[in-house]
Amino acid sequence: MSSGGKPQLGTFSTLSIGIGGMVGGGIFAVTGLTVQITRGAAPIAFLIAGVVALLTSYSYLKLTLRFPGEGGTVRFLVQAFGGGLVTGAADILLLLSYVVLLAVYAYAFGSYGAGLFPEHQRSFWLHVLVNAVIVGLVIVNVFGANLVVRSENFFNVVKLLLLAAFVVAGLCTPMEWSRLGPTNFVTPLGLVAGAMLIFLNYEGFELIANVGDQDEE
Repeated sequence: MSSGGKPQLGTFSTLSIGIGGMVGGGIFAVTGLTVQITRGAAPIAFLIAGVVALLTSYSYLKLTLRFPGEGGTVRFLVQAFGGGLVTGAADILLLLSYVVLLAVYAYAFGSYGAGLFPEHQRSFWLHVLVNAVIVGLVIVNVFGANLVVRSENFFNVVKLLLLAAFVVAGLCTPMEWSRLGPTNFVTPLGLVAGAMLIFLNYEGFELIANVGDQDEE
């Protein structure tokens, strides 16, 4: 419990939020697209995005310890620029980025799910599943943070099991290492574009900062 009487997130819940952000829509939604864009340079794109994410997450850690409380990125912007036009514009862009992320994740889920139906029905089921994801997330959030955490824990277990299955399947699949050769590399611009997409896989650290709820001393 915090000094203000509000329960603080524990280690497991915090880890669950981070894993949910990283293992969730990021990996399932954009990894295939990134490989398609970067081709043989995909491992390099992962490395670039990982280094940027490491530096960014460390900065978030330091900022969260320096300015504890709710708000995450919004709070940091207020501390840096005050409550003026710059902060307001940046906050709106941040909100829009979350809308885009939600749209990407919902569309990815709908695309995967629609693939289970006959081809002539896929367009219909794509829209049904996309809207079901959005409505379902709204319902989960309306019922409170405890339900969000419990559902996140459940889905994280499911996602980790799926990833474990993919790892086993991948290790058992013969590799054509020539596809990772320099002849299959893309242009530097394409590599940067792929790295930016991969960065979505690592955005869980920002979610942790956004739900932080600690009382200032």
